[in-house]
Amino acid sequence: MMKRLFFNLLAVGVVFIASGCGAKDTPQQTVEDFRAAIVNSDQAAFLACFDASALQQQLLVATFDMEMALRAFRVQVAGAFGEPASHQFGADDPFITLMKMDPDELSFDVEGDRASLNNIRGFWEFTKVDGEWKITLGHMAASPEHVTKGVATMGLVGGVYREMIPQVTQEGMTVKQLQADLRAGMDALRAQHAYTEHQPPSTHDHAEDDGESVEPE
Repeated sequence: MMKRLFFNLLAVGVVFIASGCGAKDTPQQTVEDFRAAIVNSDQAAFLACFDASALQQQLLVATFDMEMALRAFRVQVAGAFGEPASHQFGADDPFITLMKMDPDELSFDVEGDRASLNNIRGFWEFTKVDGEWKITLGHMAASPEHVTKGVATMGLVGGVYREMIPQVTQEGMTVKQLQADLRAGMDALRAQHAYTEHQPPSTHDHAEDDGESVEPE
C-alpha cells in the first residue's frame, strides 16, 4: 500500500541497526518477540529489539506509530468487510508480510554471526551481538537529514490512515471507495510535501487493487 515508501527511505540511507531485545538465542526467537511487540502494540518491546542511536530511535518510533495506524485501519476494514478485504491494504508492507507468515514455516540462512530470513529475501537480516541475535534492516548510515524526512513521512502517512478509520463504517462505504479515498489522501500528502532526495511512492502503492475487491454480501 504505502510500504514502498519505507523501502525508498532505506534506499536513500535510512537504516535500522538492530540490537538489544533481551536474550535472543536464535533469529527465530528474535522474530517471535518482534511479532509479539507488534501484536501487543508494545512500543517499548519494539524499540528494545533495536540497537540504534538516539537519532535512529526517533525513526523507529515514527515507524512503529505508522504501523500501528495501518494496523488499526486494517482491523477496522476486517470488521466491516471481512478479513480478506483488509488484505487489500498494506499488502507490500514488510511488517505485515512477516506477521501473516506461519512461524513454523520461517526459514533462516545462518552464516557465522549473520543470518537472513529466506522467506523475505533482501529485507530481514540479523546480526549476533554479544551472543544475542538482533534484527538489522540494512547497513547504511542514517544521516540527520534522512531521519528527519523519514520521521516526517511516517507521521504524515500514519495520519492519513488514522483519518481514514472513521470512514470505514460510514453508510454506503465500499472497499473500492476506501481504496480510492486512500489514494486521494496519499496523493494529497505527496502534493503538499515534496521531497527532493527520493521519489514519492506511486499511487498504486497506497491501495492494492487486483480488480477483485471484496465487498460485503
